[in-house]
Amino acid sequence: MQQRQDQQQQQMQMQQQQSQQEEAYMRQRQQSFDFQGQRAMQGGAPATAPFLQDFSLLAEAAKRAQMACLMRDIDDMEL
Repeated sequence: MQQRQDQQQQQMQMQQQQSQQEEAYMRQRQQSFDFQGQRAMQGGAPATAPFLQDFSLLAEAAKRAQMACLMRDIDDMEL
């Protein structure tokens, strides 16, 4: 009986530690997303800051920029 209680207590401690680690990770991750800007305290976040958190939009924008550069370079080529 005592052994079972000890096991349950250890499980609860492990779960608490895991949840604390997850919370710390999420706080750290959220802080990394907070936009500081080039001027730190002046001006605040730009209007595009919420879009930077969605990496699929960022990837799409990068792909479009690459294609635009490629098309520009190909147009300049002569045969």
